[in-house]
Amino acid sequence: MGNGYTRQKLVSCGAISGISSRDSDTGRSYRLGKKDIAEKLYTENNRIFADIVNYMVYDGAEIVHPADLMELGSEELMLKGEDKQQRYRDVMKKAVIRQDKDAIYMLVSLENQSEVHYAMPVRNMLNDAMRYMRQVEQIRRERFQQGRQGNQMQERTPIEGQIHAEFLSGMTEQDKLLPIITIVILFQDQTWNGPKSIHEMLNTTDPAVLKYVQDYKIHVIAPADMTEDELRKFQSSMREVLNFIKYSKDKRKLAQIMQADAERFKHMEREAVQLLNLVTGAEMEMDEDEEVVNMCKAIQDMRKEERELGQQEGKTQIIQNMLAHGYTLDEVMEVVGSDEDNVEEGKETGTMCKALEDMRKEERELGQQEGEQKGRQQVIRNMLLHNYAIADIMTLVECKEDEVIEVQKSME
Repeated sequence: MGNGYTRQKLVSCGAISGISSRDSDTGRSYRLGKKDIAEKLYTENNRIFADIVNYMVYDGAEIVHPADLMELGSEELMLKGEDKQQRYRDVMKKAVIRQDKDAIYMLVSLENQSEVHYAMPVRNMLNDAMRYMRQVEQIRRERFQQGRQGNQMQERTPIEGQIHAEFLSGMTEQDKLLPIITIVILFQDQTWNGPKSIHEMLNTTDPAVLKYVQDYKIHVIAPADMTEDELRKFQSSMREVLNFIKYSKDKRKLAQIMQADAERFKHMEREAVQLLNLVTGAEMEMDEDEEVVNMCKAIQDMRKEERELGQQEGKTQIIQNMLAHGYTLDEVMEVVGSDEDNVEEGKETGTMCKALEDMRKEERELGQQEGEQKGRQQVIRNMLLHNYAIADIMTLVECKEDEVIEVQKSME
């Protein structure tokens, strides 16, 4: 994915349809999807990025800090004949790890995935190789410039004192490269069922052959494959994001996780909630200027709205019964105590993650029950006030005589 856009342009995933990038395998231009941009916006945050590195490299210990990170261009350049072929990484940063008096420098890149990529070992190997080659070329240029200072010669010939091996490679024995670590993140509730190494992609398992084939391995974060202990090693909202994705089809477990970490879920970055909405279809509402989102409240509001819709549907059933028995709309509104708009059917819910869909369904069913009960009692009371016969009330409201008598007694 490309790096040719700013955060300001991407502040809202609702206005990103015109952004283009370049495919990291073919080099062809394509439009970035909303999920791609949401993933990048979230993971390029230094606090989130550092947390991901600490999880993968240091088993969750807070060794890398946000201030230790420096943004790097995600574009790679590879020469292919006379053409230049470009490749892009999702997010790449330079990290400085300070240990005592020493400092370790390394390059870390993230590959965000919405689906499993079955050629990821080859893709990452090529991307890493190009980044190593870029380091080699940079060292060559620096050495060449150092050797040519004050020399007007333009042709590339050995410099005095330079051994032949150094001249051929453009590097000295003391020159070293920065280590490169690439981490793949699967923002999906499915397991990573693709290969995690070059050996797994080969058509042979012969150990005699594999002994001489370099086995490039990839490092994957896939929430569906992670234990709760592993997820708790994350210190940032990455923990909540991965947990939500992992249990997005399990209503009971998701509710349990959110209750256990309620304080953390109450303070989620806007980018995190935006990502979850796109990845899971959660449909959690956010204010336009809201930078920190209370996910617990967002889901409570969603459930409350569903309960109210269910209550309206319970009342709607009574309305439909009365209309079916020939009562006019005015008579129905007078007896039910409702206006014309409330006679309409409840709205349909959109496609969303299964866990939240189940929660909404449960709330709607409870609301329907409450709506039917409250609606029946209200209608019975109104019909008694309008001198309807008990038999007619039982037919229209679909209730038993005892319920009518109980309401009648409460009116005395």
